[in-house]
Amino acid sequence: MLVGIAALEARSINMLLAMTPRLRKSWLFFCAAVSCWFLFFAPPIPQDNAYHLFVDNRTIAGVPNFWNVVSNLPSGSGDDVRKKYCVAAF
Repeated sequence: MLVGIAALEARSINMLLAMTPRLRKSWLFFCAAVSCWFLFFAPPIPQDNAYHLFVDNRTIAGVPNFWNVVSNLPSGSGDDVRKKYCVAAF
C-alpha cells in the first residue's frame, strides 16, 4: 500500500511539473478564489466570553488588564530584532 501511495505522489508531482505556467496560475487563482469565497461566506467562529476574563483585571496608568498587556510587550517589541538576527544566523 505504501508503494502505491508513493507512486501516486510521484505521479501528482510529475503532473504539477508538466503544467504550463498559464495553467499553474489558473489553478492558483482558482484555489485563492475558492478560499476567499469560503472566508467571506463562512459563519463566524464563536468564542466563549470567558476567554476574556483575565486573572489580573487591574487598571494601571489607564491600561485595563495592565500586567497582561505588559507581559506581552517583550514578545511583540522584539520581533524585528529577532527576525534580523535569526535570518542573519542562517
